[in-house]
Amino acid sequence: MSLVAEHQTPDSQSDYSYSTPQKYIDEDKFNLMKMQLEEEISDLRNKVKKYEEGYNQSLGLLKEYDALANYFPPRGEFFCCGKIEKSSFTNDTYSVTFSTPFSEVPRIMVCVLYPKIIKIDAAFISPSSTGFILKSAPGIPMLVDGSFFFWMAYCPIKPKSEKLSQIIDKMKGVKVITEKEAEIQISKYIRKYDVNDEDANGKTFLYYACEKSYRGLVEMLINKGANVNCCDENRYSPLHKALTAEKIDIEIIKMLLNKKADRALKNERMNTPLHYLCRNKNLKDYHEVLKLLLESGNGSKEDTMRYINEVNSSGETALTNVCANSMDFESIKMLCDYGADVNHQTNNGIFPLYSAVMKGNTDVMEMLLKYGANIGQVYKGKPLSQVAEEKGQMEKLMKIIREKYANASMSEEQIKATAECFENILFPTEVWTDNIMKSKPLHIDISNLPMGAKVENFFTCTTHKFDMLLKNNIHDPQACSYYYQKHFSEGDHSNYIIHTDTDLAIVSISDDKNIKKVIMRTKRFDTRKIYEGKTDHQILKELFPEYKEKSTVAIRGKPMFNALCKFENFFTYKRYKFGVLYAAVGQTKEMEFFNNREGSSYFEHFLNLLGNKIELFGYQGFVGGLDTKNRLMGDYTIVNTFSQGNIDIAFHISTWLPFMETNDQQLDKKRHIGNDVVVLIFKEYAGTPEPIDISSFKTQFNHAFIIVGFDVTQQNAPEDYEYSVNICCKKDVAPVAPFITTDKYKYSNSFSQFLIAKLINAERSAQNSLTFRAKRLTIRQNQLESIMNNFAKRSN
Repeated sequence: MSLVAEHQTPDSQSDYSYSTPQKYIDEDKFNLMKMQLEEEISDLRNKVKKYEEGYNQSLGLLKEYDALANYFPPRGEFFCCGKIEKSSFTNDTYSVTFSTPFSEVPRIMVCVLYPKIIKIDAAFISPSSTGFILKSAPGIPMLVDGSFFFWMAYCPIKPKSEKLSQIIDKMKGVKVITEKEAEIQISKYIRKYDVNDEDANGKTFLYYACEKSYRGLVEMLINKGANVNCCDENRYSPLHKALTAEKIDIEIIKMLLNKKADRALKNERMNTPLHYLCRNKNLKDYHEVLKLLLESGNGSKEDTMRYINEVNSSGETALTNVCANSMDFESIKMLCDYGADVNHQTNNGIFPLYSAVMKGNTDVMEMLLKYGANIGQVYKGKPLSQVAEEKGQMEKLMKIIREKYANASMSEEQIKATAECFENILFPTEVWTDNIMKSKPLHIDISNLPMGAKVENFFTCTTHKFDMLLKNNIHDPQACSYYYQKHFSEGDHSNYIIHTDTDLAIVSISDDKNIKKVIMRTKRFDTRKIYEGKTDHQILKELFPEYKEKSTVAIRGKPMFNALCKFENFFTYKRYKFGVLYAAVGQTKEMEFFNNREGSSYFEHFLNLLGNKIELFGYQGFVGGLDTKNRLMGDYTIVNTFSQGNIDIAFHISTWLPFMETNDQQLDKKRHIGNDVVVLIFKEYAGTPEPIDISSFKTQFNHAFIIVGFDVTQQNAPEDYEYSVNICCKKDVAPVAPFITTDKYKYSNSFSQFLIAKLINAERSAQNSLTFRAKRLTIRQNQLESIMNNFAKRSN
């Protein structure tokens, strides 16, 4: 049985902590219920995962069938098709007999269907006029239950004239005729036949002219009506061939595009003409061609972005092709400017930043990061940082990161604007990658971590989808703002209590006729929205589809206003308290830290970074529960403010708290620091880091430990002291911004801001972990029910 202390209002001298009404809780029952809920949550997560897999697979079907359609021959005089089952496999071959023999040996196309559509190389197929044999060999997928081979046999359309074949043979033979000779012979041909006649492979004169970069011939054929979108049997268009020519002629590209050549046509490998251009090793010579291709669509930004990010059957995009081949800086920048996805990964796992790291191209690394490249991406199970380290590129990558974020911070204007924005702004979170960098200072014993605990000793330990989380003072200014009290008063709004089958909510709606401010409180969170031109009942109907007009009444006046102010005060985080422990050289366990009577001069100097030293006796400000009347908890502490003075901070400094001579447990110190959600440990070492044993901390309340390492052998002056930082978070605590981008932080205001922001965000992350979140939901629900019971008429 345990008794939970009652929470104090923000006007008191106590620190923030969760509470419930004064009543006893059966911990065994609570833990049993918690375990049951965790099991149910686990089952639900597994179901959601299966649904997501099914959904993603269904999305992939469209792409797969698109690929299959592209494998089909675009023309044929006679064809038949069928499927090969797993059961027909004998003597390492699959044998197929046509129902009706062909008059000649047909061409065969075979694909394996499920789970992906893969075209089989023709080298493994032995055709005849009556059937074909598919040989089993390395590279041929083995059929599994549910999969089969789909085949098609066809005879191509024969050329209308033997003369066409003769001309084409001369254009592609050993002794190639000149462009002028080709133009003369083709001109004679099209006087009698069609300019769009095809050879046995479905290729036209225009196709071959583009392949050879015969500009004059292309112009003549287009003027004679040549089809610029006629594709060969493998679905290569004239534009495909013009962009794969040995030397690309921009005038030919212009002529094709002016005649509405489809820049998005895909061949059987799902490649657009842009894919081939971006594979060109000499792309630096074709910037004008690239720009021409990108600007030839319908002019909309969405259309261009969709085109740039088209994926071929290998999962490649235009940008991944450039990065894997020419690595041309200007082309990469142009694609990024037009909306290329800088984090796209191919089927082989390659992504743009990976290619830049592998080639050691610092300029491209820097540019990709500027356009939002994710430094936390993984290649075949290896985080990018590990790849960079193995290739000796880590320092180059880190130099870019340091220079980019060395002085990056939220400006005063950004903090103010965010705090003043009435509607909710989601504060983003990252995900742990578990990529601990062994080459960077490690002050935590990772061999002895509590179950589920996570460690960050470098930014590589988390994903990085949000650049803002690397700013040294990043935090959520909205979390410390009183929106109800600032935007509402006693008589300018109505409050509605909505009680549904699954939830309870109290909604406040301002009286403004045109623009209404709305705050909806549930047991999970507060939601703030602004509605234009809607009545209260229309807003409630939108928020609660089951809501019926007249099912609830508006509640106004001072009593409800005061109750909701009290509710807001309770759940607005404006005050934080943190523990600070001193760990001398050779000390690695909790009890050793608590039994230090005093800190070193290095420790005392470091404390200046945390805030201002104040005398406790008679102090009127926030001190995190320390005694200010009877000198019972030491003489001094450190206090600070943050977020333009909207946040008050107090520190429990272990060496400044009373030392108990007869108690090795140092209960007076633990009474405060043991109940701090976040603890900062100043760890001294001589040359080689001495990892701290986090498992030695027995308190259940500490959820995050920030370790500041200090090498006592360094020769720097105090104003240039260097520190390294690690953080260890218990299970379910999300990664804590700002993230660690260097192994050497200098004594500075910037480092001070970094530490304060990381301490605050660590507590915010911890408070959103399962343990604290469950308690918060219970408390919010209890308080909402209490308000409802006091003020509301029961709703349906």
